Amino acid sequence: MKKNPWDNYDTDNLPALTTEQLKTFKTVDKATFNRLKPTEIRKIGRPPKKESEREKLVSIRFKPAVLQRIKSKARRAGFSSYQRYIKTILEREIS
Repeated sequence: MKKNPWDNYDTDNLPALTTEQLKTFKTVDKATFNRLKPTEIRKIGRPPKKESEREKLVSIRFKPAVLQRIKSKARRAGFSSYQRYIKTILEREIS
């Protein structure tokens, strides 16, 4: 979980607002406040996938020589990730 940057911030020792600063504040009526107020918390990142589109995490073990061959074949095939290469091969074979 991401740390809140304001957790250790000492708000008790903040300087008081000056009269000039207070004059710059704008009053907002209730209708405007409700219109501007966020209705829900915005989630950051990609939107969640449907259950049918989600991938399941699996673990598989390879001998070092086999893994090395997979990685070199993935590079030659233009894949930046050998896991994606394995996934592509498996999907092609079972389709």
